[in-house]
Amino acid sequence: MPRSFVVYVQHGLTRACRITIVCPGTGAWRGWVEGTTQSWNAHLVVQASPKPLRNDAKLVYGPDWRPGERVRPLARVTIGGKRAHAVLVPSGSETVFGDHVVLIWTVARHTYGIGFHNFTGLRQTLQLDEELLRHVVLVEP
Repeated sequence: MPRSFVVYVQHGLTRACRITIVCPGTGAWRGWVEGTTQSWNAHLVVQASPKPLRNDAKLVYGPDWRPGERVRPLARVTIGGKRAHAVLVPSGSETVFGDHVVLIWTVARHTYGIGFHNFTGLRQTLQLDEELLRHVVLVEP
């Protein structure tokens, strides 16, 4: 099973807090880790596969992926030693990542993805993803 996501957030004058937003998948999603959280101005999705994936769309759509479902490559970034692909998931896609900018990377035998909904434009959303990735820590289940 992939390691879980833990995000450590330190914001200005507030104390650091720990946010855990993932659950193990069930049924066809068995072995996957997934989670989502939302506020009035942001929507974040995280996902991890039970094996390394070479096709970014397969991470975004999970075991429901079908041939022809694609993502739009945006950039390659390296943050804190993590080499990631940034992709845009089409709006209206049959995935919780629809209209999200997603950073996807592989560690050991698992592929991980985090992405915010593209409310503020590609550049700003990618910067938000990058800042979040700086604070992601993968922990054993």
